[in-house]
Amino acid sequence: MKKNIALGLSISLLLFSFLSCGKKTTAPKAGTAKPTDMLNLLPVDSQGVFFADIHTMMSIETISKSLEDQEKAKKYFEFIEKTGVDPKEDIFFIAASITAKDPDSIQKIAAVINLKYNKDSLLDYMKAKAEEDGQVVTEVDHNGITIYTMEEDGEKTGFAFLDSSNIIAGNLDGIQSVLDVVNAQQDNIFKNEELSILLKEANKDTLFWGTFLVPQEAVEEASSQNPMLQNLESVSAVIMNFDYKNQSILIDVNLKSSDPEKNEQLANALNGIKSFASMSATEKPEIGELINKIQVTSGDEGIKVAADIPEELIKRITELNKAETEEAEK
Repeated sequence: MKKNIALGLSISLLLFSFLSCGKKTTAPKAGTAKPTDMLNLLPVDSQGVFFADIHTMMSIETISKSLEDQEKAKKYFEFIEKTGVDPKEDIFFIAASITAKDPDSIQKIAAVINLKYNKDSLLDYMKAKAEEDGQVVTEVDHNGITIYTMEEDGEKTGFAFLDSSNIIAGNLDGIQSVLDVVNAQQDNIFKNEELSILLKEANKDTLFWGTFLVPQEAVEEASSQNPMLQNLESVSAVIMNFDYKNQSILIDVNLKSSDPEKNEQLANALNGIKSFASMSATEKPEIGELINKIQVTSGDEGIKVAADIPEELIKRITELNKAETEEAEK
């Protein structure tokens, strides 16, 4: 249930070793985790993986100042008061995974949140929020760990307290998979050969990064319905990185493909869309400036989308949107 997935991950949003079965995985202590420590907890059948350094993100001026908004600040401090968790100080990392969805299997979604917290306070808060949304929290035992679940539209989602430093959130199947990895009943993602190759290529020193395999069946189905997407059929995987350096937001997205001809065609199509969007932003030069910061190139191994966006430009766009909102509310 989407509402409760957001609830389970709301702790973070207020602000993302080769082990085999037979040896129990140890979860990292709050604040000391490395990407590999967190990835060790994710299941072998993951189709995509994402990692976020929340603690560093919260130190960025633009993000930190966004919480100074009167309404946001009120909710922020209410959250701290009720849970004892200060997102700026107490939430460190998030590692999340998702499996591909197909007719023969259930899609699994799970996020491991590394943080400092008080279980009783946080549980009371989560239960109260679920009650506000008209949900009933039920308890499911799995490997000796209690999973607190809610249900909507036939889907069970929730969270579990793995230990004093880590919480698992997601849908029930995803949470159970993580617990199976922890208890050596299932391999972790490093036993997934295809995904392991991508993980080696990913830049794990950035604030947010992700990598996922592209289900060819899904791409073929989409391209059959829309001929404009046919060049995407050669894309087998995606690696993305987002970082913050020298007061700029850095974006780097690589679409992995071994068909140079289709790569060039797709890059040309994306640049065409970019040019059209830029010309359409004449009344908002800030948006046009933002679009022009995006660079799309192709090569023998895929398509690269990169951008270096000054924080100052983000501030101008934010102020523009705020002014438009205030004007519309008058």
